[in-house]
Amino acid sequence: MNLDLLHDFLDVIRGLLTILHPKENPFPWPTFIPAVMTVLIAAAAVVVAHSQYCVARGMHEVARQQHRTAEDKLRLDLFEKRSAVYEAVKRFIYNAKASGTVSNDALLDFLRATQGSDFLFHAEITQLIKDVWTKAHDSREADALAADYPPESEIARDFKIQALSSRRSLEVEYNQLIDKFRPYLGFSHLKHEQTSRV
Repeated sequence: MNLDLLHDFLDVIRGLLTILHPKENPFPWPTFIPAVMTVLIAAAAVVVAHSQYCVARGMHEVARQQHRTAEDKLRLDLFEKRSAVYEAVKRFIYNAKASGTVSNDALLDFLRATQGSDFLFHAEITQLIKDVWTKAHDSREADALAADYPPESEIARDFKIQALSSRRSLEVEYNQLIDKFRPYLGFSHLKHEQTSRV
């Protein structure tokens, strides 16, 4: 493309020279050579500038693709971290429901697994995680208090009922878990959220 432009330009120069200096007159070489050199240098500058423009445009495209790749990696990292929190909450509730008790170790593991979740989710999910922990903690405390009294006593029975009630409310949370987490585990939501948070 650049060479075609140069050839067209030189054809125009030749045409001008034949008009200005017919063949009968002697050709003025001393004035012609500097003029042609000036034109050739200008044409070379145009070709170099066009080449630099093409290189810059290519570099811009590469930078845009690198930016898009970085955004995709950020979305994937966010998805993986959110998915890990979802799995930890689900596993914690399931284990509490299956075993019928909540141990101190399970509570600590849950806290470790959900640590930093308030940076990954909006307030709705952060509150859900706090509610799950509170209900599980209440269940463990009620079980521990019930163990301090004779099993047939009314106080022990009340604490066991309180612990059972807390575990049942965990079951309700378990059944609604996927619906509450679903908006945070899809990639279409991540793209929209990235543009709205940044």
